[in-house]
Amino acid sequence: MKFSTMVVAVIAVALVGGCSPGEAGSPSPAELSTTSGSNGPDTSDPPHSGAPKVTNPLPESVLSGSPCDALTRQQVEDALGKNAGHGELDADFAPGPTCRWSNLETGAGFSVFFGTKTRQGLSDFYQNTRPQMKVWREIPSVRGYPAVAFRFDADPESSCTVAVGIADTYDVSVAVSTPIRRRPDSDPCVPAERLAGELVGNLEQKAGR
Repeated sequence: MKFSTMVVAVIAVALVGGCSPGEAGSPSPAELSTTSGSNGPDTSDPPHSGAPKVTNPLPESVLSGSPCDALTRQQVEDALGKNAGHGELDADFAPGPTCRWSNLETGAGFSVFFGTKTRQGLSDFYQNTRPQMKVWREIPSVRGYPAVAFRFDADPESSCTVAVGIADTYDVSVAVSTPIRRRPDSDPCVPAERLAGELVGNLEQKAGR
């Protein structure tokens, strides 16, 4: 199955395992992070639901551009190879704009998502996504910002998403498909965390840090 078919939204691959997000019954990232939690949307000011506070937030202006410009061409090729396609933007994705890249020859791909619309940051993931994940791991720091890694399927061949709270009310995420593991990583979340670090580093540079 080609990556362009597998991934129609930024973190859908990680959330539905090997199924296509376009198939009936497959939950979208927006559904899992904002509507599918057993407790419903939380009206509390973030952080809540166990999410850590972001002590040194990046300004929201770093998310003002397209997520397709969030990584350099070299970073994309390092992840997907020289035959990586150009980013495909979905500006209408419910939680915020997303961009996906793929290598049609290898089937590898990943997506970057700017979580700007829910105004809940990582709290949304803690409240609504965490209860549905087979694999959920807190990451103490991605370049100094709290983060989580999660997979809908516990199978080590499934995909993985890493979400980073760059402020209490907004976040960024990277979702990768299993074929992206061009290096012998035993954990599919390793390349997702690596790309998340590169993404946040670029945003820090944009903020002048």
